[in-house]
Amino acid sequence: MILFCFIGVIFPTFCQNTTTVDCSTLESSPANLKSIEKKINEGFDYFSKGEKKKSIDNYSIAICLAQKIKNSLYEAKAVDGLGLVYAQTSDFYKAYICFNNSLDLYKSENNIKGIGVASSHLGNTLRYLGNHPKALNYMYDALKICKQLNDQDGIGKNYINIALTFQEFKNYDAAIKYNNYALNIYKEKKDTSLIGTIYNNLGTIYQDQTQYKKALYYYKKALYLGEKCNSCFHIGSTIGNIGLIHVENQNYKLALEFQNKSLDYALKNDYKEGQADAYFSLGSIYQKQDKIKEALLNFEKAFNLAEKYGFEKLLINSSKKLATIYNENNDEHNALKFLKINSEHNEKLIITEKIQLINDTKAKYEIEQYESEILDLQNKKEIDFLQKAILISTIFLILIIRDK
Repeated sequence: MILFCFIGVIFPTFCQNTTTVDCSTLESSPANLKSIEKKINEGFDYFSKGEKKKSIDNYSIAICLAQKIKNSLYEAKAVDGLGLVYAQTSDFYKAYICFNNSLDLYKSENNIKGIGVASSHLGNTLRYLGNHPKALNYMYDALKICKQLNDQDGIGKNYINIALTFQEFKNYDAAIKYNNYALNIYKEKKDTSLIGTIYNNLGTIYQDQTQYKKALYYYKKALYLGEKCNSCFHIGSTIGNIGLIHVENQNYKLALEFQNKSLDYALKNDYKEGQADAYFSLGSIYQKQDKIKEALLNFEKAFNLAEKYGFEKLLINSSKKLATIYNENNDEHNALKFLKINSEHNEKLIITEKIQLINDTKAKYEIEQYESEILDLQNKKEIDFLQKAILISTIFLILIIRDK
C-alpha cells in the first residue's frame, strides 16, 4: 500500500504518449493553482471509482495547465496520479514513464517528500514486472528519504513493500525481518489496521513455507484485530486463509466454520469476488467429504457469480469442478455443458495471459530502451558542455597570448 535528470523539463517528448489531451487545445482554459488542483482531485475521484478514461483525461488536463503556468510541483502531482492509473490497469511502461517524470519534476523543485513517493511508486512498478533488485533500489531510496523526514508512516509502508518484494523471490528471512520492522512502528503508533495487515502478511509467509502452525498463529492475531476494526480490509482474506489451513490439516469442521465466516464478511461488504471465492472454497470442502449435493450447490453459486462479474479464473475452476462432479454422477448433459464452458474460457484466459506476458516483456524492453536513450542524451549533453568549455578556454588563452 509501490535518477534525477530533470527529464520532464529537458526532454518533455518522453511523456507525450502517456497523456490523452493535446495541450494546444487548452489555450483558452484558465490555468491557475485552483483549476489544476480541481482537475487532480477529479482525476483521483474517477480513479477511485474505476473510471480509467475519465481519470486519465482529468490528470492529462491538469498536466497541460501546470505546464502552461510552469508549475513543476503541480505537474509532478498530476503526472504521479496518472502513473497510478496506468499501474492499476497493468500498463506498466506508461506507469514507469509517469513515475520517472514525476520523480524528476519533484527533484527540480527539491520536494523531498515527493521524491520519496515517486521512488516508492517506481519500486512497486518494477516489482510487478519482476525486476526485484532494481525495485528494491528505488524502495531503499524512498525509505532513506522517509527516515530523513522522520515520516514514520512512510517508513513503515516502505518496510511493508520491501518485505513483499523479498517474499516474492522467496527470501523469507528478509521478508519476516522487514515486516517486523514495520510492526514495531505501527505498534508504537497503535495503528490497528496496519498491525493486522502485517500479521496477515506474516501468516502468508509461513503458509508459503507450509509452516501452518506459525501461519495460524499470525492469522488469528490478524483476525482478532480485524474484528475490532471494521475498516480493516485484510479481515476477509485472513478468515479465508485460516479456513484453507484447516483444510490442509483435514479439520473440515473448522474449515467450514471459517469459510462461512468469510462468506458472511463478503456478503456484509457486498464484495462479489470474495463471495465467489468463499462459495468455491465451501464447495471444495464438501467435495473432500463426499457431500456431493452441498458441493454442487456451492460450486454453482461460485460459477454464477464468476460468470456475471467476469472472474475468469474462478469461472474456469468452478466449471471444471462442476463438469467433473456431473461426469462422476453420470449426468452427461451437464458434464458436457460445463466442460464446453471450461474449454472456451480456459482458451480465452491463455490468450489473455499470453497478451499480458507479451505486454510485460514489451514494457521491460521499452523501459531499458528509455533508460538507454536518456543515458545517451545525458552523455551527449556532457560532451556538448565539455566542447563548449574547451572552446571558451581556448578563446580565453588566445586572448591572453594576444594581449602579451
